[in-house]
Amino acid sequence: MAAGVRSETRNWSLEKRDFSLRRPTISQERDGEKKSACSVGNDGGGRGGKGEDARLRPRCYRAGADGEGCTIHGDFARRRGAVALIVYGVYHWKAKAVGFRNDYCLGCKEARRAVQVRTFDVGHIFWVPILPAGYWKRWVCAVCGRNPHVSKGTRRGFQWAGLVILVLLSASWAVPISAPDEATGIWVFRIAAPLGAILTLVHLLRTPKEASLKERLATIAPAADTVCPFCGAQLLVMGSQCSCPVCGVVRV
Repeated sequence: MAAGVRSETRNWSLEKRDFSLRRPTISQERDGEKKSACSVGNDGGGRGGKGEDARLRPRCYRAGADGEGCTIHGDFARRRGAVALIVYGVYHWKAKAVGFRNDYCLGCKEARRAVQVRTFDVGHIFWVPILPAGYWKRWVCAVCGRNPHVSKGTRRGFQWAGLVILVLLSASWAVPISAPDEATGIWVFRIAAPLGAILTLVHLLRTPKEASLKERLATIAPAADTVCPFCGAQLLVMGSQCSCPVCGVVRV
């Protein structure tokens, strides 16, 4: 009796099972005799339906040729792209002064003492050092610590180039407003571009042309120190080179 009950229960479960979502054979999918589970979801019965943006739905390899993504299976190949933030930079280790000279600092706009510093540079990603770049030398101002030959402000040549660009943008007055949604942007160019061109031109005319770096360096006398400015030892002159016998710094 128990076996009969189990047999009836098994037959009832087989009768009630729904095979409508069974994966069809390749010939059935080619002839269109039976729809697969993916195509049932793409017909609108699944989540999302036709009203959802197809670009945001997962892409299935069994989807149709119309390019719609399957809402059941998918590899998310057409998802929106994500922006990755990468923090990188360079570490300057084992800094050591190896030379000094009299120089002109464009940042300070005065004659300064420049120091040549040697460092071991290592590139890092997310503050983890991974790329050793070896020893490098660079000149820095002894007062501001910047490269003495790099100016803080904008070069005069770039200012003239900006003036030309602003004059070209001022020609937006000749552009007719064809669409209402473009009116705001066109009016911004019509007002801001001529105003910026006038202010830039006034600044260029009032600001005198500064001497070049080469002309300023010609007025700087070379260093004539006889005592090391770092350790106080007497500098040793050997041929054309003057260096410190204690710390090894070189007078340039």
